[in-house]
Amino acid sequence: MSNRPTAPDSEHGTASVADVARTLRCFACEREYAYLGTDGHPGVCPSCDSRAVSFSGEPRVVSPERELVEKSHLQFSNVLRVVVVDDTDRRFEYLFALTGGIGQDPLTATAKYVRVGDHVIEPTAGGPYAELFPNAVGSVVREITGSPLSLPGDRDSTDTGSGDVGPDGGRDSRR
Repeated sequence: MSNRPTAPDSEHGTASVADVARTLRCFACEREYAYLGTDGHPGVCPSCDSRAVSFSGEPRVVSPERELVEKSHLQFSNVLRVVVVDDTDRRFEYLFALTGGIGQDPLTATAKYVRVGDHVIEPTAGGPYAELFPNAVGSVVREITGSPLSLPGDRDSTDTGSGDVGPDGGRDSRR
């Protein structure tokens, strides 16, 4: 089957599984659109040409890195950076603030942003951003921290708003 849009079989009134549209989301213009096909989609929004759209195919983790970044003058924040690529070789860069890990406190990772190309997506409470966090990312976070990742607004989130790290790795001045 090709990846071009096709109509369901109107003669028989049924559609095959391959004809069922998948709903994809553009995180730049916030549009949802349908994609028909059995292969991965091209990874570009048909409305705004942004590459900040849902994954194409199965995302793969290519490099988790734990590092210290400068938050402000001579203060550092412990972060976890995870890079994922999809079937179109688009790079999804995740940044998590790491907190705890001292004494009896568990080490936790709170999502701060996802960067797709030049577009930065900040997870927000109630936002449709859970789909941006594939199981592979959750597995890496759990492996490194021993705890599940948390998104803003999660009931179990330990995010207090402190330690905000911006997309450039420094103090996030947008907050």
